[in-house]
Amino acid sequence: MKKLLLLIICIVIFGCSKNNGSKKNNPPAQASIYGKWYLTIDTALTYNNGILVQTVAHGYSSNNDKNYIQFNKDGTGSTAFVGDTVSINYQLSGDTVIYAGRTKVGLIKQLTTSQLTLYYDVSGVVNSVNQRIITIDHFRR
Repeated sequence: MKKLLLLIICIVIFGCSKNNGSKKNNPPAQASIYGKWYLTIDTALTYNNGILVQTVAHGYSSNNDKNYIQFNKDGTGSTAFVGDTVSINYQLSGDTVIYAGRTKVGLIKQLTTSQLTLYYDVSGVVNSVNQRIITIDHFRR
């Protein structure tokens, strides 16, 4: 009987996993859109009257520092493409980036501590053609 009790105590003591508090001491980094993001890939799909007429994709080197977007916590920021920098104002609403003074609205499709993917869908009529342009921009920190 003593051996059975000793066996049960050993199973309870050594069979349970030890929680060393590593999650409490080292929480995973939380992804944030704030900061500077460098463009790695941009893809544009153009539709005329619902028909895909053009797909253009550009890749940028890992040491690319001329093409970026920066989101500051105060709702300001900047975007640069080939060295031309433009100031932006924006609001975040869930997974949407709303740019002030522009019709462009970005959907956050991916956000990690090192990667950001923004999706834009803009439609309008150009020369009597219903045109839709979808842009997908991939960024890294």
